[in-house]
Amino acid sequence: MRPDCPRVSPITWRHTWPERGPDFLAVVCGGQFARIYKTHPDHIHGLEWVWSLTYPAATRITKQGRAKTKEEAAEAVRPSLDEALRWHVERGQPLLLTQDGHGPDPRRNWMRPPVRIVVGQDVPWPEGWG
Repeated sequence: MRPDCPRVSPITWRHTWPERGPDFLAVVCGGQFARIYKTHPDHIHGLEWVWSLTYPAATRITKQGRAKTKEEAAEAVRPSLDEALRWHVERGQPLLLTQDGHGPDPRRNWMRPPVRIVVGQDVPWPEGWG
């Protein structure tokens, strides 16, 4: 496994903009996968956290939603990661993510190659797959 990939869960969270409150990126092995942030609650259910994938996901993957709490929003991202990994495994392709923007010069991040993630090599197989 790659050293930048945690063994328990491949997702780590960091502030999108440290100076700007409750806004977080889900980082998987150095690549951006999703974002959650707090917004105004909706009028029907009081859902005030928004989550969305920053990865151009396959069509059958849920790409966005709302949740009541930060924890619920973070948990909503996990099934999308599992489904994205499964989709790529079925096709024999790596998951390609945009590199996390904490490089030496963030203005040049668009020039950096994508992060390639291979299940079983870079991240462990999700539970129940083996």
